[in-house]
Amino acid sequence: MGRPLVRDMTWDDLDAVVAIEYASFPNPWRRESHEDELRHAHARCKVAVADSSVVGYLYVRVFLGEAHVMKIAVRPDLRRRKIASILTGELVSLFREGQVSRIFLEARASNSVAVKFYEKFGFKAVSRRKRYYSMPDEEAIIMTCEFDRFGEFGLHR
Repeated sequence: MGRPLVRDMTWDDLDAVVAIEYASFPNPWRRESHEDELRHAHARCKVAVADSSVVGYLYVRVFLGEAHVMKIAVRPDLRRRKIASILTGELVSLFREGQVSRIFLEARASNSVAVKFYEKFGFKAVSRRKRYYSMPDEEAIIMTCEFDRFGEFGLHR
């Protein structure tokens, strides 16, 4: 597999994105939720493509100088190949373009792999939300990254 390229998501990508969603999450979004994201005025929807196939995706909402990472996922059989890092690198463009100064996201408290992944990009845990996730019920760790912190770590590891 060659290095994935990131581009804007299109309607033609939805079948692959939904398949990744169902393979990645215990309580996946329905197709309609993905369609809503594509239509949302403040959403930035990206896909990582390698060898003509969608291998990952990222949804970010940008509003009033802040961004909220809604979803990021990579095909399970292609994890640990820096695809999530490449997708996360798309967040840098939001900073560079001056669109945002802060990014927020949530991670399952039990998902230590995701928390450590985000920490490597400068995200810090700032609070928790009890019973945020369902199936199973679980609290979320709320993480944030400020522009200057983000720049310290770089995204091309």
